[in-house]
Amino acid sequence: MKLPENPLNSLLKFVGSKRLTTYSLTALCLLLTSAALAGDAENGKELKAITEKLNAVPVYFLKQTTGEIYTIDPGVDEASVVPVFFYAGSAESLQDDLLTKKPPVKTTVVQEGLGEIYSSMRNREKSELKHALIADPAQVDAARRITNNNSFNETPVFAVRMKDGSGFLTMKNADGTHSLPFFVESQRAFAALNLMVNQNNDFEGKLAVSAIPLRTAVGDMIDGRLETKNVLFIPPQ
Repeated sequence: MKLPENPLNSLLKFVGSKRLTTYSLTALCLLLTSAALAGDAENGKELKAITEKLNAVPVYFLKQTTGEIYTIDPGVDEASVVPVFFYAGSAESLQDDLLTKKPPVKTTVVQEGLGEIYSSMRNREKSELKHALIADPAQVDAARRITNNNSFNETPVFAVRMKDGSGFLTMKNADGTHSLPFFVESQRAFAALNLMVNQNNDFEGKLAVSAIPLRTAVGDMIDGRLETKNVLFIPPQ
């Protein structure tokens, strides 16, 4: 999956580089930093459980052939930024751009669980290295349409809810328990909605897809407003 715009240009605009010409921010948005996911939870087991839940979602970043993680230097007295993507193709677009630099920067694409990135964020809040999770522009656009909020500029996740405000729909597991699915892709949430309606006509016209910031979902898990054991993150297809 290719981004609609040169990702390096957008990333450089985000980090405030004044050395290169910059373009629109619409192709890439900074959606998650260590501060965005920082919580006050002191329960090590709970944080581990959250990490494991997030690890269901693969993410991608670049590593240089020297073995160092590829970062963007935002300037004096600022932490270096590791761009992290939801799609391997997005990381590959950045990889291709780096080969056009003089001298070329050779990198490989590395896959890791989102939970490991989250854990690194928490452990490196005061370090010189920060991760920036970059959402797919199409998903940000979908979140804006769903929320009717053009200023929505965060990493979205999507869930199926009752239109009457009575809550989110859950999935029944094989063991009889229920899970609350959060979808990284809006289209998968809409597919789940349609499946529910097809299986139960009583849902006709009563369901909708909601978009919420990923950091809100994680924050609710940290604070106990959501039971971590019941949350299920559905990765991109």
